[in-house]
Amino acid sequence: INAGLFALVLGIRSFTDEFRHGTIVTTLLAGGSRIRVLAAKVIVAAMAAAVMALLTAAVMTGTALVLSSARGVGFHVTSSDVSGLIGLVAAFALWGAIGAALGAVVRHQVAAIVGGLIWVLVVENLGSSLLADAGRFLPGQAAHALADAPVDALAVPVAAVVLGVYATVATLTAAASLVRRDVT
Repeated sequence: INAGLFALVLGIRSFTDEFRHGTIVTTLLAGGSRIRVLAAKVIVAAMAAAVMALLTAAVMTGTALVLSSARGVGFHVTSSDVSGLIGLVAAFALWGAIGAALGAVVRHQVAAIVGGLIWVLVVENLGSSLLADAGRFLPGQAAHALADAPVDALAVPVAAVVLGVYATVATLTAAASLVRRDVT
């Protein structure tokens, strides 16, 4: 759950950096359509987050190789490891898309990042406990299940759909927000 926070912040910054530095007007004018700019930023944030996941997995694998060889233990990758990696990449990509949409809606960088931190570190952790079975449908829990990590989580395909729905709703909300609000 917490690893997705980095992808979320990456996505948030894709929009909020432009609002913060005043370059969003130029971007929107050059893009021709606010929806097109949003789509491009969501896609790029998702792709960058997927690359981040691959780099993270490479570092984790390299560390595991070094540590296991230092202890004389064999190292092998199973099919469940590969499916977990694919789920991790998908979860990071969807968190990046959610972050870009959140950045478009909130616009203020500090507020968006602090809100994301509170959501991931507090709401996800407390909500999953307090909501019992319904807590499995929170975005962080779905992302965790998508990486095939916990035992009592959603099935991987269901987790992919749930997190995809969160990303879609966030993007549609951002589209409505960008079209209706003035940019100064």
